[in-house]
Amino acid sequence: MKTQTVLKWVVGVAVVGFALWLGVTFPRSNPVINQIVGGASGPVNYDHNFFLAGLTSGGTVATTSGLIATYTTSEKDFAQTPSYIVWTPNLALTVSVTATSTFPYVPNVGDVASVVIKNATTTAGSITFAEGSGLTIKHSEDDAGDAIAYTDVSRVTFIRTSSLTVTMMLEAFHDN
Repeated sequence: MKTQTVLKWVVGVAVVGFALWLGVTFPRSNPVINQIVGGASGPVNYDHNFFLAGLTSGGTVATTSGLIATYTTSEKDFAQTPSYIVWTPNLALTVSVTATSTFPYVPNVGDVASVVIKNATTTAGSITFAEGSGLTIKHSEDDAGDAIAYTDVSRVTFIRTSSLTVTMMLEAFHDN
């Protein structure tokens, strides 16, 4: 009786070992997924990512009021990487955007970043953008120019095109 029990165990272990050997030696041709999954190890990710369910990006809100006549952006305007800027000009405002002021926002050549700028005035104050040193402004043919009328918003996309130049694309959205 004891010999039969031992024999059953030996045969069982041999069958399981043989099945494992077959599985390792002759694996099924399952498709191999060559995509990195999981979390990132830090704030900088060098892999191309696919967000199949969408993406929500956050940031900060920057506000400024009492601006009159002209204003030249500086690094402090983009240092905290705002995603939404609310400006309240008292009168018509011309904002000169320099390339160096956007460097905290787009630090490397090839970087692209967008920010929404709202003209929050309820009077006739408009915001007009002017090209500062090292910056080129582009806008679509449908837009009326480089201005944001009162209560309107614009999406501004900054593209770092070289070590000292930035292209700013302006898309205006108007109230109906």
